[in-house]
Amino acid sequence: MKKMLTWTIALSVSTFAFSAQAGWHFGTGFGVTVQQGELTFKTQDFNQQQHQFIGDVEVNSSDIAKSLLSFDGYGTNGRWRIDYRYIPNKLSQTVENDSFAFDSAVGAFSFGHRIVKLSGGKHLFVNLGIRVNQQEFMLQTANEKLEIDSSWIDATMGLKADIPITNKLVIHAGADAGVGDAETSYNAHLAVNYRFSRKWSLIAKAETQKLEYEYNQIDKVEDGKSDWFTSEFDSTSVSLRFIRIW
Repeated sequence: MKKMLTWTIALSVSTFAFSAQAGWHFGTGFGVTVQQGELTFKTQDFNQQQHQFIGDVEVNSSDIAKSLLSFDGYGTNGRWRIDYRYIPNKLSQTVENDSFAFDSAVGAFSFGHRIVKLSGGKHLFVNLGIRVNQQEFMLQTANEKLEIDSSWIDATMGLKADIPITNKLVIHAGADAGVGDAETSYNAHLAVNYRFSRKWSLIAKAETQKLEYEYNQIDKVEDGKSDWFTSEFDSTSVSLRFIRIW
């Protein structure tokens, strides 16, 4: 997950350095994201032992500091825009003597082009990009401990709208879908942006996400036994961020 964070920062900085020559302005935000959701996880190991977890997962109070690492930002010249984000989460649940931990990280980067411009600063953008997903699962029972990790990349396409309400208050809404290794990948968000000074904004965002992924290591067989797992994750999150504008 640290590698994903490093690549997200490097890609964002290099793109902004190129774009800064064309009259762009930028914003970068840091804050807290709290996520919870319903997870279905099933796996069979090389010993043909089946494991599964079906239930709700949420941020444990001892792990909430991990969400402080999340950040996102943008760059725009009015007609074109760049968006990027990095969101890590550490979710867990304990049922009787069994504990389940689900660590995830999402790094996303997209280019957008304005397709609708209305009076009052209302804009609609179409976006194309990539979303890098990483998941780590840990299932601890009274008899054993199972750990699995995976990562993949989806191409994304979506829409984003900016709707000014006043000079200082703007509504942002958007949705996108991914195509790639994931069987299902989409999210939607609604945000309120309050620009309380020339160089600072405060954004409150609500987001929903659905992700279905299957890993089948069909070509890696040991003694006729293959490795696979499936995960389905429906989640909601709320975030609060300060955005530095320049």
